[in-house]
Amino acid sequence: ENLLSYGVDIDYFDVMGMDITHGDFKEVLRSSENGRVVSLVNSTFVKKFGWQDSPINKKITLRPGTENELQRKVSGVFRDFHFYSLKEKITPQIISLRPDPGFVNTNLLIRYHDGANLQQAVASIEEAWYRVQPNLPLQYELMEESVRKLYQRERQTGYISSLFSLLAILLSVFGLVGFMIYIIGLKSKELTIRKVLGASPFQLIAVLIQQLWWIILIAGVVGSLLSYHLIRTWLQEYAYKIAMHPIAFISALIIVYLIVLTITALRAMQWARTNPVITLNEE
Repeated sequence: ENLLSYGVDIDYFDVMGMDITHGDFKEVLRSSENGRVVSLVNSTFVKKFGWQDSPINKKITLRPGTENELQRKVSGVFRDFHFYSLKEKITPQIISLRPDPGFVNTNLLIRYHDGANLQQAVASIEEAWYRVQPNLPLQYELMEESVRKLYQRERQTGYISSLFSLLAILLSVFGLVGFMIYIIGLKSKELTIRKVLGASPFQLIAVLIQQLWWIILIAGVVGSLLSYHLIRTWLQEYAYKIAMHPIAFISALIIVYLIVLTITALRAMQWARTNPVITLNEE
């Protein structure tokens, strides 16, 4: 399993809003000798090696058996977070820092308060930057934009799916209304005779929809199987995904039946207000 390892400074955890679950690494860092590296690991790292009871001061060997072998000691544990997209599992992580870093990191993380004016914040950062590096252009990227790019395809897929779903629903409703008008036209004489003989509106509705129940059931089963396959294939790309339960597909089928029943009832009530004599004369 891959290990994610990188170096930061003491303010990194505060800027990123990361939770420290074990240890006081800041105190360890302040009291450390020059050149000593202080290391923190994430919760996944602790679980992997079974250190849940006492992870502090556990020893870690990086790149064992090589010329670049490194020895580290755990001074803190931070809560898991997604370094990459949700398509990948959270891997064991180790973050190292020292009181006197001998290098300058080319990446700077700056956090501005929610609700603050972004343009003013960027202008202030640029002003401070050019005071230090007047000849080096400032290049910046918002973390929100970076995260949004990770799921650009998902947003596009969701938008297209919603659009086609709405179109399919509208076409189905219009088709159903047209079909009910056609059925009422075919069964108008039968329905009129039933009405004259004292049939209730519910009985008339039952006559209209009895041909639809099996059609809807077959369509619902086929549609559910196709949807299950497509959703399952799509979710395979993600390390963390929801579980699909049959109740979701059953609920969708029940909703379809309710829509059919509502449309049929409205059309039947509209037809029931017509004069039976006129219908029989037309026949």
